Amino acid sequence: MTRQNKEGRTILHLTATSNHSLPVADKLLKKAPGLSGMHNNNVEAALFSAARYGKVNLFNLLAGNISGYDAVSRQPFLQINNSSTVLHIAIISQHFELSLQIAKEYKYLIGERDIDGMTGLRLL
Repeated sequence: MTRQNKEGRTILHLTATSNHSLPVADKLLKKAPGLSGMHNNNVEAALFSAARYGKVNLFNLLAGNISGYDAVSRQPFLQINNSSTVLHIAIISQHFELSLQIAKEYKYLIGERDIDGMTGLRLL
């Protein structure tokens, strides 16, 4: 279950593209909780995939798994090497309701700049 394909994606990353992602993801995480922390070749955790595809329920499930982490431990789930955040990807993918939810929940991401110096607000 924890194998990765050539792009580094796990079954949890791929589940984020499915219309029935929540029940599948829930079962996967119960059997292999470490899946949520695995990153693909772009250093994206499955939380990024959920944001990219606008899977609000899956995003909430995955975010719930890291809610008890301190800010430093949570960061690899919310931001990748080029400084893009889950807020950036939700905005770029035009999932504006999810973007608003992310901005409210993770206020400090609002001012984060990507590799081009863009904040989420500037991307809008």
